[in-house]
Amino acid sequence: VRSGTAWPGSFNSHNFIFIFSYWNSGEPNGLKNENCGQIKNYNSKNSWNDEKCSILHSWMCEKKASP
Repeated sequence: VRSGTAWPGSFNSHNFIFIFSYWNSGEPNGLKNENCGQIKNYNSKNSWNDEKCSILHSWMCEKKASP
């Protein structure tokens, strides 16, 4: 949470703001309309970054095979 705003998903089911965050140093900084979030390294703290929503990323998901 920064400047009185919150990122989507930063509230729990009771509308309380999460106390933790994994923002990288200096983030979110909102440079050049960076209004979307990115997790640069899922298994590392301080890996959250804000960036432009127009930047596309490829994703790969893992799912268990049906028996």
